[in-house]
Amino acid sequence: MKSKWTRRGKSRDGWMVWTNGESKLQVFQTGPQELVSYFELPDEAREEFDYCLGDEFKEMSPRFAKDHLGNWTDTGDHIYTRHPMFGIQCDSPIRKWDGYASDSYFSGTLVKYLDDDRVIIGTYIS
Repeated sequence: MKSKWTRRGKSRDGWMVWTNGESKLQVFQTGPQELVSYFELPDEAREEFDYCLGDEFKEMSPRFAKDHLGNWTDTGDHIYTRHPMFGIQCDSPIRKWDGYASDSYFSGTLVKYLDDDRVIIGTYIS
């Protein structure tokens, strides 16, 4: 099946833009970066992820990374994009990412794993 989505290039401010005739999707991504563990996060970021305090997190593998605005995100909170139950169109550019977490109905965070310790974080707006 041929995708209805076409990439329209990059905007001046670095956003990649796709359209399918009815909708527009914009994605901004970071460069590759190392994941860090909860214990490597700055103190102010740890407050946001205080659910990581139990004993089960002491041996937790690295899973935190920054988005393009410098905000920390927990890659463990992202939903697998290729699962048919989560409502992502089969031909959507979002399915090229490994996971997503919605911030609102129209925006959210994307994650693409390069290997066990490195990711690219993206932000999407539709």
